[in-house]
Amino acid sequence: MPGTATLDSTFTSMPAYSWASAAVSQAADNELTISVTTLAGGADSCLAARVSSTAANTVRVLISLSSNQMLAPGQYELGNGWQASYARADGACTTADQGVAVQGTLEIDSVGGAVRGVADVTFPAGRIIAAFAAGSCGPVPGGASACTTFPVCPAGQGADTTPPADACLASP
Repeated sequence: MPGTATLDSTFTSMPAYSWASAAVSQAADNELTISVTTLAGGADSCLAARVSSTAANTVRVLISLSSNQMLAPGQYELGNGWQASYARADGACTTADQGVAVQGTLEIDSVGGAVRGVADVTFPAGRIIAAFAAGSCGPVPGGASACTTFPVCPAGQGADTTPPADACLASP
């Protein structure tokens, strides 16, 4: 389903496996961004792109593709037209931790209807594997700057292959 994702992580600040949300947006005229965040569920398939840094206690992985990188099926090494970064927000939406990828591969499986693929990315603080079906959100305007808190996902997150119906936080 567009807007969904899962995250496997070696970070101590995240569950080893969790639901997530994903979206593709146009960050600038010459850049596309695939956003994967630890917010899961809900009907808004563009949630990952819209919340930016305004969601408390979240981890967000950004995969940025430059204009010379076509969004086409294939496997790409880090630096070959794309970069990745992550940021973890604390309870006050302040950046508690962040980093830039030092190694990784991006596999785009399909681009019709949703961008489906897997990013396997290593950061100085750990490794994240994001499997995503990112819905296209077009240009996403800057959102409100108010810090938003989401409820914690039900127990057993990630064990069930169906994310919750309402938006929730997958990594308290």
